[in-house]
Amino acid sequence: MTDYVARCRAAARDTIRAMNGGETVALYPSEGCDSVYLPPTDARIFARGILALADEIDGGEAEETASDSRPKVGDRLRVTKDNPRFCPVVTGDVITVVGTDYDHDSADCVRFLHGDDAYRWIIPLTAVEKVADEPEAATPADTSASPESYRASLLAQARDMMRGRDYTAADLIDLAAYLAG
Repeated sequence: MTDYVARCRAAARDTIRAMNGGETVALYPSEGCDSVYLPPTDARIFARGILALADEIDGGEAEETASDSRPKVGDRLRVTKDNPRFCPVVTGDVITVVGTDYDHDSADCVRFLHGDDAYRWIIPLTAVEKVADEPEAATPADTSASPESYRASLLAQARDMMRGRDYTAADLIDLAAYLAG
């Protein structure tokens, strides 16, 4: 059985031993030892030994998976089912994610605000889809609105999203800038 030992820089009698514990990597300090101080080089060698033991136990790390494609705060989603989990939304409504709940009991969910309600509604990912990059509010390019009114509409939208929370003007401006893309 392979094991790796690291000897303390401050007290040579203090060691820590790493061994294959069957389904785990077992770490055993020497008797009476509560800490081991390693110089960086020795720490790296010991860490590589621990990684080798872990690979020995489970066959190594899995291939790196694709990046997490689940929605994040600020993402816009289109509802694909009427009133999922009794939410006050119907198919076609567009919501903005204000929180994520990926450890939910039954399914991955996101949270959103609805209207003037400060309640953070929970909706499962199975009831939404990502919205293609399209502006939520009118932009100066597609209306006769001035740039100032466009910015004002973004600030109003940000204010509505923050309703019921403590926020600063900087928070509103940051959110409006995010909404502008």
